[in-house]
Amino acid sequence: MKTFYRTNQISIQHDVALFASEQLDAVSITLLEMYKKLHPESEVFMSINVSEETDTFMKNNIHYELIKASPNVEGFLTNQFLSDESVYLDKNYLSEISKLIGSKHLIVGPAFTTIPSFLHSKTVEELIEVNVSGLMYDTRDLDFSDFKALQPLAKLRSFARNRIEIIPVVSSIEKRDELVKLIPFKVVAII
Repeated sequence: MKTFYRTNQISIQHDVALFASEQLDAVSITLLEMYKKLHPESEVFMSINVSEETDTFMKNNIHYELIKASPNVEGFLTNQFLSDESVYLDKNYLSEISKLIGSKHLIVGPAFTTIPSFLHSKTVEELIEVNVSGLMYDTRDLDFSDFKALQPLAKLRSFARNRIEIIPVVSSIEKRDELVKLIPFKVVAII
């Protein structure tokens, strides 16, 4: 099982490092460059989020420039993929960043969890159309003993099988282990 670890530290090596702030915003590209030099065997993913920017045009352009300036990373995370405060995808934005990153991974962040479960299937189809390779689903506030709370995640995993990677977000290694005993996942993120 692959585990993403959110980090800003270059001194600690992870098999899969997701460079992002606690709010999942972008961090200094210098950190990523140094990390890649220190730990060349690690997979490195980079957040491109800028949550303090409120203007959509400016935010999108910052994302585009971050991608263009990025070091050799395996993929990018965006948590700002919904159309201005709605539950619908900003397809133009996703299509544009998909073109920019080419064959690298594009992952949508845990903001996906704000989309009502009755729209999950439609949204997953749209994400696949724009070459999104993974989506994060926030489970940090779920009680894993409440199977009803886990039902949308289980249905999503079943629907998306082998077409897009569902990446549950947990708060610790213990929570990761507890979740994968109930629903097996290939990839989990600890944020």
